Amino acid sequence: EGRKKGEGRLRDAESEIARLSKRLKETERKKIEQANELEKRSSEAGQYRKQAMTLDKRFEESERQLSEQFEIGRDALSQCEIYKRRMNENANQLANLTRQREEDEEAKRELREKLRALQD
Repeated sequence: EGRKKGEGRLRDAESEIARLSKRLKETERKKIEQANELEKRSSEAGQYRKQAMTLDKRFEESERQLSEQFEIGRDALSQCEIYKRRMNENANQLANLTRQREEDEEAKRELREKLRALQD
């Protein structure tokens, strides 16, 4: 009878060892799965970080180009204003020269008429 009790305890102990071994293996498997998931997430985070840096660089380049285009546009507008002012000045000079020529033509006509009157 003592032997049976000892064998029973041995079987119980072996059963407990088997149960704990199974539980330990399951825990180890879950740890490995978690480590793999963590590594995957870490890799994804690295990729996202690289993508963010690339987008940031593109944004900075776009901002630089936009600023450059703005400067070019402002310079072009300034040139347009200068050309517009010169065109107005030239138009005024042309109008003055045309009026002066008309006055000169009128003066020539008057002189011709006076000359004819003197010749007659």
